[in-house]
Amino acid sequence: MVDFEFPDIDEWQQAKAILDQGGVGNLRHIAVSWNVETYANRMGLSSWKTRLGDGGGTLYSFVSHIFYYLEWFAGPIRRLVCSLYRPPGDSRPGDTLATLCLELESGVAASLSISSHSFLGSGHRVEFYGDAGTLVLDNPTTDYVSGFQLLHGTRETGKLETVLGDRPSPTPIKDGRLVVVSRLVNRFVTWLETGVPSTPSFKDGLRVQQLLEAARNSHESGCWVDCSMPASASKQGELP
Repeated sequence: MVDFEFPDIDEWQQAKAILDQGGVGNLRHIAVSWNVETYANRMGLSSWKTRLGDGGGTLYSFVSHIFYYLEWFAGPIRRLVCSLYRPPGDSRPGDTLATLCLELESGVAASLSISSHSFLGSGHRVEFYGDAGTLVLDNPTTDYVSGFQLLHGTRETGKLETVLGDRPSPTPIKDGRLVVVSRLVNRFVTWLETGVPSTPSFKDGLRVQQLLEAARNSHESGCWVDCSMPASASKQGELP
């Protein structure tokens, strides 16, 4: 299995249910912003998180998760264009800002702005805009998982209202990732014991790797890159 943990967050599963039930009507576009300052960038470190050859940089570390969850939410990505940046004077090879435009197979567009060098950044926000409503996942905190709120608004309500979020934890923990990663581990152990496959699998990881390579190629060429899934490929796996 691969550690794509965001779809295991309660607010994200509820968001997926609302979308699948037509809670925003026909989806028009998706906007993702993720602005944080990582420890490595705050301290100016040279580590695997900032070295491209070791899988570092914003594209590999952050956008990889976005590619997975966007296809989980809204279906395959058809093509993309990507630009990667580093701040002036930073000689480390890893990118710290990634901007992308995507077109899904459904025709829905998505815009991404992802930064790992944003002091007091706005956090992680995913916005779904439809012709009948809007859905927002918003996490302004420094915890990658436990700070999310789910907001939903329709033309009838005329405003965004909290669906899930700000719930006190019965047993506070220092890192919210422990909760969702434990769910992945449990599914992995069940897979080992029963032989029944689960997700996110290496197949899902391969798909994300293909998208990452398309993004890197787009940055280097300055052009849109096709990344359609083969017609024979199965749909992105649903969580059990």
